[in-house]
Amino acid sequence: MDRMAALEYKIVRMDEKCRQRELDLQHVVDEVTQRSRQELVSLQRKNDVAIAAKNSEIQRFRMELDSLLNAVQHAKRSRSKENSP
Repeated sequence: MDRMAALEYKIVRMDEKCRQRELDLQHVVDEVTQRSRQELVSLQRKNDVAIAAKNSEIQRFRMELDSLLNAVQHAKRSRSKENSP
């Protein structure tokens, strides 16, 4: 009976160790998942800021381009008025 109790005790200890390892691994997986989510959010914020800056830059460029096009159109009209009798 003593050997049976010893074997049973070993099995229980092995089962407990296995469960503890599973819990430890799950904890590691949870930490890695959380870190990767945080990194993803951080990268998304950085990208959003960069995209907003580029959109602002594009808007300024469009305004400059529109201004230049208006100046060209105004110059064309002025020339056509000067050349007409």
